[in-house]
Amino acid sequence: MKSSFRFLVCVLLAVTFSLSACDNPEEKAAKHIERGNTLFQQEDYTKARLEYKNAVQLMPTDAEARYRLGLVDEAQGDFRNAFANYTQAEQQNAQHQGALLKLAQYYMAGDQLDQSRKYLNTVFAASPDNAEGHALLGGVLLREKKLDEAEKEALFALQKEPANTTATSVLTGLYKAKGDEDKATQAIENGIKNNPKDVSLLLLKASLFEQYGNLPKITEAYEAVFKLKPNEPAYRMALASSYIKNKKIDEAELIIRQTITDFPERMDIKRKFVDFLNRERGLEIAEKEITLYMTQNPEQNDPYFWLADLYISNKDIDRAAALLEKIIVKNEQNPASLNASASLARIHFTKGDKTLAKKLVDAILEKNPGHSEALYVRASLAFDDGAYQNAITDLRAVIRDNPKTTSAYQLLSEILLLQGRLDLASDMLGKLLETHPDNAPARVRIAQLFEATGNAKYGLEHLALVTKALPAYAVGWESTARLAITAHKWDLAESAIDALRPLEGQTLTADFLTGQMMSAQGKTEEALTQYKKIVQTAPQSPLAEHATGAIIALYEKDKNPQAIIDFLEPLTEKGAFALNALGESYMKAGKLDLAASAFEKVIETGTRSPKPYLNRAVLFAKAKDFDNALDVLQKGSKNNPADVMLPLMIADIYSKQNRHDDAIAVYEGILARNPDVPVAANNIAQLIADHKNTDSAMLEKARLIAERFISSPNPLLMDTLAWVYFRQGKLEQARTILDRAMATKEARLPAQMYYHHGALLAKMGDKPRAKEALEKAVSMNETYDGLEETKALLAGMR
Repeated sequence: MKSSFRFLVCVLLAVTFSLSACDNPEEKAAKHIERGNTLFQQEDYTKARLEYKNAVQLMPTDAEARYRLGLVDEAQGDFRNAFANYTQAEQQNAQHQGALLKLAQYYMAGDQLDQSRKYLNTVFAASPDNAEGHALLGGVLLREKKLDEAEKEALFALQKEPANTTATSVLTGLYKAKGDEDKATQAIENGIKNNPKDVSLLLLKASLFEQYGNLPKITEAYEAVFKLKPNEPAYRMALASSYIKNKKIDEAELIIRQTITDFPERMDIKRKFVDFLNRERGLEIAEKEITLYMTQNPEQNDPYFWLADLYISNKDIDRAAALLEKIIVKNEQNPASLNASASLARIHFTKGDKTLAKKLVDAILEKNPGHSEALYVRASLAFDDGAYQNAITDLRAVIRDNPKTTSAYQLLSEILLLQGRLDLASDMLGKLLETHPDNAPARVRIAQLFEATGNAKYGLEHLALVTKALPAYAVGWESTARLAITAHKWDLAESAIDALRPLEGQTLTADFLTGQMMSAQGKTEEALTQYKKIVQTAPQSPLAEHATGAIIALYEKDKNPQAIIDFLEPLTEKGAFALNALGESYMKAGKLDLAASAFEKVIETGTRSPKPYLNRAVLFAKAKDFDNALDVLQKGSKNNPADVMLPLMIADIYSKQNRHDDAIAVYEGILARNPDVPVAANNIAQLIADHKNTDSAMLEKARLIAERFISSPNPLLMDTLAWVYFRQGKLEQARTILDRAMATKEARLPAQMYYHHGALLAKMGDKPRAKEALEKAVSMNETYDGLEETKALLAGMR
């Protein structure tokens, strides 16, 4: 018995020691990291991530596990999360060399060079000879165009660590910047010799020789990549692109055909090949290729959609629509039918048949509420109608389910721009570029956003990438010229215009940009001559409209409407823009009948521009002809349902006519389409507080709308919220807001605000100050809602 008992105790002790050893979280985390590192080296990033996550769960403050997660994110192309993980690793251990180096690299890439140096200095404090640190410092110096110092740092790094890829990249880049092709070639070849399996250096070699137009060397680099990455056809397609750029179309076609043979299941490559054939060989050859795919895979629906897209790209909309209708019938019981219906809806929307497009979309979403293409078309319809919030909701759903949908990101960013939300628009475009770094329109748009926020330098850097990759992309050169003019970089602007001018159909644009540069340089007469030449040469072109606008802007600087009239009246062909501008000049010159005639001529064209409708309505309103003013405004709103100014003026006229319910309904319609219109929010709340103040439900609605102004610096918006609180009997809240509004340093507050302040003070028993405020309101001789109440309150105090 004793021996059995002793054996049991030994077993229990052994188990206990075993469990205690396994329960050590540091050891467990270390094992997970070790296994993760092995998997990472094998490029099994999914399993490596799981191991590192397990380590983080065991040791949440372990910097190494966070750093390793960042490496996985980076390897999978998720640079945003990689940066976040490196940042967290550095926060957990301010001396973590790997995280510090990565952060220095990311800040350098973002051109935040001082921040990059800060992290490098921390590295050097602990490790003065750190090779990667010196290589990155070389990169910082290269960006600062300190080429000799950059070379010194890169060579030092290579002396310490001959296989350092960052130093090789820096050395190659700086020799290229110096124009020394031989040294640049030697640097990259030495780097590859020391790192024969490093794909990034081989791709750098291909990029370098792209610059030099050395196709054999480009081919050599990619063929080495193919051996290392035999299962990744993207590199073969990149080589084909190089041949296309070098006008070697036959060779490019052979490469793509061989890629399709080697990867027959990759439908995306076949699709790209069809686009290539359409672009380089023409519609007939591309159509024949698609027909071959249809024969080979009769059950595969994708080629039918490609053919429809092919017809659309060649402006043969009717053939595309007919083909899509066949697909709908052929696949009545499967998802392809819904996809075809969505494509057909997009076609009808493009053709202007919004009713049929909406009918098709509604039918699709009834069967599949999450159908991305249908949601996108519905968003486009909402955008066209000015229902921005509905469009945003649908586009976010599309992006959530299909994060690589280019068109959804682009449309969403445009809506956010229209709403003035530049930061969110920029964020959307940034996310698009993360997944589609070669998307030239997105890169151009984000460059324009940088300009709008006063960062033309960063915008020009984005555009340099576009014009380098796509030297025949006219929009890239045009945008470069515009930003360079804004930044007063005259040499860059001139070179961009010179690059743009020989491109097909860009002569007028180049002339217009030349005029803009002259105007920005203060050469007004030369700019006017340039603009007038465009108007006379191509009076019906869109650029003639821009040139007319530029001429008017220059004359308006001198406040000389007659000069504008003298320029516009003799023009034999006046477009809608010119006629409206002529009408506005007549208005300023006091020639109201001529102005009315000009605006009516524009309106007869059915223009979507809100300006002529607004201008004609203003003239009717001046004549107290509110019925005709409303008619013309409603006509304009029907032609352009997305515009906000037209319904705002309609609501304003309704208010003047004491049609308060009608005015409130218009404001509600504006806010339903676009909640971020402060004028509509202010006016509806004010209207309810003034004329619906006995209706508690309406006052509550006004409160909910107006409380967006609670932190506003605008005294007029604060006054509206305070007045709503006053009507609800919330006097202390009203006083807090209104005191702040009255204390603002506005040069002149409106009389109505003094009335509101006086009424509030009277209600709270402060009669001396109330009287002072009310007397001020009356003495200003302004007409406003509440003027009679002001006088009555004041009379009661005397």
